[in-house]
Amino acid sequence: MTSASGDSSTSARYDTLRDELSLLSTHLLPHERDPIGDYPPQVYTCENAYQVLAHAEFESYFEDRVKDLCIWSVQQWKLSQAVSKVTVSLLSYHSPFLKMGGQGSKPVMDAMSITSRIDDANKRFHRIIKDNHGIRERDIITLLFSRGITSEDIDTGWLATLDSFGISRGWLAHQSASVHRLQSLLDPFSIKGTVDQILDGITELDLKLNKLRSQTLRQTNRKPLQLRPRRQTLHRPWPRRRQGAGGARVAHVLDVRRGPITGDEP
Repeated sequence: MTSASGDSSTSARYDTLRDELSLLSTHLLPHERDPIGDYPPQVYTCENAYQVLAHAEFESYFEDRVKDLCIWSVQQWKLSQAVSKVTVSLLSYHSPFLKMGGQGSKPVMDAMSITSRIDDANKRFHRIIKDNHGIRERDIITLLFSRGITSEDIDTGWLATLDSFGISRGWLAHQSASVHRLQSLLDPFSIKGTVDQILDGITELDLKLNKLRSQTLRQTNRKPLQLRPRRQTLHRPWPRRRQGAGGARVAHVLDVRRGPITGDEP
């Protein structure tokens, strides 16, 4: 299922990730498991390539999703001043320190505006995305927490699996192929199972990212709250009171909608 903003369906970017991983496994992994795990050397070479390329697909997915969510939230603020959890998280994690004081000129006041600070935080976050080079635990937390995802939204077991996969890819990417052939003897279907497990966790995370975006959309479309005036009864101070018929004191009562009225005060 594909949706750009729905809560119950995955995003188009997730669908692309799933399709690309399927193509990689079709092109690089054996179609049938060997009962005794005896594969020719070229199978292990293709297995290593599969790990590196699957890692690249995961990394690209995370970067694209958080970048898209960030751009969306900034646009909603500029269009309608809609404040979302994504915007608040962006300012909380990436807003530069504000130095008060100085001349009260227009450039200084513009730099202190909320829109200007959101733009600065947006630029800082895009630099972080550009400098990101992995899917280790620290990378995922940096990318997701500043987009409104919390620790309760991430399964720790899934995060540990993703971190281990990132470590394995780092080892493959910085070692000679001769070392790979000597040490990388994992069953290709075991690697495929790890990739599928990571993808399953991303499915749930993708739905949560979609929910954040749809909440921003609903906040944007929300009508302003209309406050109806509440009737208030205000008694004037003692010097304004006068004696009524029968000796009872009378208070002048003010209704904010109907004007002054008079009533007997016991």
